[in-house]
Amino acid sequence: MDGQDKKTANGAGTGESGKSGQTPDNGGRGSYKNEATVSKYPGQTDVTLLKTLLAHFLGFVLPLIFFFGETDRKDKYLRYYSLQCLIAWLFAAGAVLTAGILSVPLMFLEPYIAYFLYSLAALFGAACEVFIVISGIFSYHNKIFRIPVIGNLAAKHTIDKD
Repeated sequence: MDGQDKKTANGAGTGESGKSGQTPDNGGRGSYKNEATVSKYPGQTDVTLLKTLLAHFLGFVLPLIFFFGETDRKDKYLRYYSLQCLIAWLFAAGAVLTAGILSVPLMFLEPYIAYFLYSLAALFGAACEVFIVISGIFSYHNKIFRIPVIGNLAAKHTIDKD
């Protein structure tokens, strides 16, 4: 055929290397290994995407407003991300506060245990915040990202609820 690439029905060329099935959507990189946690949620406006992004990076107040606000009650996408972000912030703050309260009396008895406990809680809080940032990025790109354990809980009360 004149040395040109054949085009398949979806527009992907077979190329000279003989690789087929690479669609322009994923750029030939293959699929996500963790497809159960990342999925597209169609029909979101730019305002909703911006609200979900802001809910992730401005603390406790905006997720509370977006989740319990009357104007956004029917927007399951925004409510899902607001609830997931709120639960993640509460887990992170709860772990650090609990470790802080428990480490005060332990400082007098065994300071190394108190230091280890507080360091462990700080690592858990940092991990929660990393998941919050990743979730915010996915929310702005109109994809559902479920933080392990927290995402399933938030989805049960928002997206999966009929």
